Amino acid sequence: MKFYSKNRARLQADSRKESSPLLLPEAPQNLQYTATTNSVTVDWKAVDGATSYKVYRGSEKVFYKEVTEPKCTLTDITPDTKLTVNVTAVNEVGESPMSQIETRTEPETSGS
Repeated sequence: MKFYSKNRARLQADSRKESSPLLLPEAPQNLQYTATTNSVTVDWKAVDGATSYKVYRGSEKVFYKEVTEPKCTLTDITPDTKLTVNVTAVNEVGESPMSQIETRTEPETSGS
């Protein structure tokens, strides 16, 4: 849509630029993880328009870290532990719905 105003008997285009209304970002998709005995790295598909991502850990969804790349390593986890990880995308409007993945650290191996 363009706006016009009368100026000295002529129609001229309004100087304001057209812009799309900003919306909340989509929830991150395609969450995957890799694990060691004491850490889990979760990655996901980048979200268009996201300026950062917030990562939450545990079933209580406790805030863990804000990152700018679509990847986060959660550390200091006990071996053979299940861990729920939630991720949101953030832009200047706000935070997307959460995406969730169930992860598990590797079991400790004996040195036999």
